[in-house]
Amino acid sequence: TSTPTITPTSTPLAYSTPFHAPSSSISPENIQGLQELATFGKSKINNFRYAPDGKLLAVATSRGIYIYDAQTFLLKKYIPTNDAVSCIAFSPDGRTIASTFKRGAVRLWQLSTGELLSTLENNTAYSSDSLLFSPDGSLLFSASGNAVIHVWQISNGQLMRTFFGSRESSATEMVDSMSLSSDGSLLATTDGYKTVWVWRVATGQLLHKLKGGHVAFSPNGKLLAVGKGNYPGDPLVTLWQVSDWALVSTLSGYDGTILNMVFSPNGQILLVNDDSGSARLWDLLNPPTFKCFQCGERPFRRVLLFSPNGVNLTTLDEDGVLQVWDFPGEKLVHTFDEHMGAIASLAFSQDNQFLAASGVSSINIWQVPNNILIKHSPYRSYNFLSHPSLAFSPDNKLLAFGPFLG
Repeated sequence: TSTPTITPTSTPLAYSTPFHAPSSSISPENIQGLQELATFGKSKINNFRYAPDGKLLAVATSRGIYIYDAQTFLLKKYIPTNDAVSCIAFSPDGRTIASTFKRGAVRLWQLSTGELLSTLENNTAYSSDSLLFSPDGSLLFSASGNAVIHVWQISNGQLMRTFFGSRESSATEMVDSMSLSSDGSLLATTDGYKTVWVWRVATGQLLHKLKGGHVAFSPNGKLLAVGKGNYPGDPLVTLWQVSDWALVSTLSGYDGTILNMVFSPNGQILLVNDDSGSARLWDLLNPPTFKCFQCGERPFRRVLLFSPNGVNLTTLDEDGVLQVWDFPGEKLVHTFDEHMGAIASLAFSQDNQFLAASGVSSINIWQVPNNILIKHSPYRSYNFLSHPSLAFSPDNKLLAFGPFLG
């Protein structure tokens, strides 16, 4: 189904407003009346997803949801929210976006208008970083931080079923990962004790139990990839045949901790991201062959996804830096510059015409009166606690930056 037409939003937007100089200085007498004048940048990225047809890229941030053209990377729409968005998912028809929040709410938004359609769950004490639609779009699966997976009926917003991340309802460990089979009949989850549970969605029946810390069904639903848990000596990944749960293959050669796994759209490539910051790729044609993608690079990549056509690989690292890569050529195609993540230092120029901000991955400089990003300088500090500093010279001709290089 084609993605609904989205009218491009003109700038400046609600998240990036022109700066109007205040009429008076801040003082003890007026400090209670402080209010937001402008917002520079587009806030830290927590998650992202492609639309089913690959034409749009949705980005979940601490201030809302941004919708980009996946080819030109131009902003198409902004959906403001009152809480940091943890995770998002497109419905199979591409018309609805589901979102979870740091306080636990689950909400549905109409893509074309940005309208809030429904709230499936109000705020709770548990966040969620996993969200899946069933292939037919009738169900939504949300995994909470208390090891509970809720299954919602989209048509009426009712809670249809509840799965626990482990067999016991008293489990308190977060669901590390979950995956649906291609026909939506099976749900695989992992718990904090590094156990894999495979459930039949329609009945809630537990079908199978394995050792592992991460799960991913192949696109055709015939294989289940299971990443290693905390068991020394276990292979990095085991591949299981879903029809009879026979072990098909083991992928070894590294003894790190898996952060996530994903199959390429054609099911030929399995990408495994580990805690060294490397992404390892296995070509699953007989015999499986191994290669690295950006091996040995830092920082850790929390989320990795193939574009629906398999041409690009999109990565989100631990600092909130979102990048699109040509695959398998490893050529950097695009970095979303205005999403800076955590800010270590700020500085206004002496004439208040420019604002500089440094984070753990870049320095951004905005022109203050019209809120335009005029300079983005990537860099990398591996010790954010060092607090790199910024300072404009008195004549506004120089900007000094003191990074941590130890």
